[in-house]
Parts: sequence; C-alpha cells; structure tokens
Amino acid sequence: MTIHTLIDFYQSLGAWAILVSLGFNILLNILGFLPSVFLTLANVAVWGPWFGGVLSWVAEVIGSVCAFVLYRFGLTRGGEKLKSEKWERWFIRLQRWSNGKQAYLIFLARCIPVLPSGVVNLFGVLAKIQITSFVLGTVLGKIPSIAVEVSISSGLLAMNKGWTQLSIVLVVVLIGFVLFRKKKVS
Repeated sequence: MTIHTLIDFYQSLGAWAILVSLGFNILLNILGFLPSVFLTLANVAVWGPWFGGVLSWVAEVIGSVCAFVLYRFGLTRGGEKLKSEKWERWFIRLQRWSNGKQAYLIFLARCIPVLPSGVVNLFGVLAKIQITSFVLGTVLGKIPSIAVEVSISSGLLAMNKGWTQLSIVLVVVLIGFVLFRKKKVS
C-alpha cells in the first residue's frame, strides 16, 4: 500500500477515517516493528498538521499503552523468556528507580522519533516499569516525537516551499541523535 493509496482510502471513509487511523496505529504499536511515520504523513495530508498531529499523538499513546498491557500480560503468562542474564542486573536496577525516574527514561526514549515504539513498549515491560510511569513518559515523550514527524510530513507535502523547514528539522534531529550517542558513550 502506498501513501497515496492510504490518503485516498482515508478520504473515501469520511469521518470514519479517524477511527480507522486510530485502529491502524494501535495495530502498528502492537506489532511493534513497523514505523508509524507513514500514518502520521497520511493524517497530516488528510486533516492538516494540527488535527492530523493530535490524532497521530492520541493514536500513538493509545497504541503504546495497549501494546504495553498486552506485552505484559503475554510475558507474564509466557515466563518472560526474552530476558537474558546479561541484561538482568540492569533491569533489576531500573526496577529500583523511583516512578519519576522511570517516567523520565520512557520520556527520553519516546522523544526519539526513529526509535520504534515496539522497542520502548517491550523495554518497559521487561524492566517492569510501573504503568503510571510508562503512560506519563509516553504521553509527554510522544509530543516532541510527533511534532518532528508532523513537521517532516508537512515539509514533504509542500516540497516546493518546505525544503528549508525539512532541512532544518533533519539537521536538528541528526544533531540531537549525535549528542545523545555522545552522552551515552561518555
């Protein structure tokens, strides 16, 4: 399915497209490895940057929380076989953190638009982060992430006048990524 097909599909559904967009985003979060940036692009194309951005943000938050709950339920029943001994001590240390620190960690992870939601969702479950910390970090962290996606989407949709904006956003994201990696290494 191309982005133009998705946009045409949304437009053909009228108001029902909002629920379909929410459903697609929830499904993508549960699957965990597919990027949702194309859904944000379609939302921005159909509903504009403000409503499309808010819809993408709400859908990402709902999808992430649904995935978190399902993963937690599945891993609890399945015996948490995904943890390795190598990571065990690190996860135990994270479990001792305060709810505020846990929420901040999720917030930081959510701010990175290129980090798949499924990775953050699974990490939150494996680290046994409190659901309140997970939801708070997701709600706040998805704001800058979706803002970057909306800005890039708006730039792509208005290619002839959006090159400068798109270039600035990409440079800022790249600088942020480099600084994050440098701080992580230090």
